[in-house]
Amino acid sequence: MPGWVDNLNGPTGLMVGAGKGVIRSMHCNGDYHAEVIPVDFATNTIITIAYKLGTEWQNTQKSIPVVNITQGNVRPITWGEVLETGRTKLHEYPFEGQVWFPDGDIRSTKFIHNLFVFFFHLIPAYLIDFLMLILRQKRFMVRIQKRISDGLEVLQYFTTREWKFYNDKYLKLDKDQSDYDRNNFRIVRYDIDINTYFKHIILGARQYCMKENLSTLPKARRHQKM
Repeated sequence: MPGWVDNLNGPTGLMVGAGKGVIRSMHCNGDYHAEVIPVDFATNTIITIAYKLGTEWQNTQKSIPVVNITQGNVRPITWGEVLETGRTKLHEYPFEGQVWFPDGDIRSTKFIHNLFVFFFHLIPAYLIDFLMLILRQKRFMVRIQKRISDGLEVLQYFTTREWKFYNDKYLKLDKDQSDYDRNNFRIVRYDIDINTYFKHIILGARQYCMKENLSTLPKARRHQKM
């Protein structure tokens, strides 16, 4: 199931928020490396570690080894590339019910970012809720923005810092795999196509998190052009 996801944590929530048009700014240094990894690689690595622990490491290791499941030196990608590729794919595969064109940007300065949040996140949210109040409809936008802001605060801790993870043990797990295991429990890929990867992320978030059928894509594209 390419793109399967069951929550809005991390980059998935960012893509949904930007795709809906409610995220216009993000505090981020676009030159810093992003440690994003397909969930099946992480799952396969956990299975491989469990196998190694049960068959080899329990006899050779005094303590349980720590394995960093990261691909920063396998398929390097910056946060700037993540957001630019995501924006391109959001234009190709838009979400339903966009409240604004998905064209936000990143700011490395916290003060500038906070200004954009005030003018382009909070004020529009209160205006929309005010209109909902006048129309006697359920207010929702301020609540959504609060949830998005809380999620971004967690993610932005990582997007404003450069991280260096040593993954020698992770790469050795890949090297030690048999051909059969590598075919069935692939844990490393050096040739990941970023465009295809983000296409699956956005379509997966659209289907599995937002419950938006792919048959509505033509309608969403027409709405985006308005």
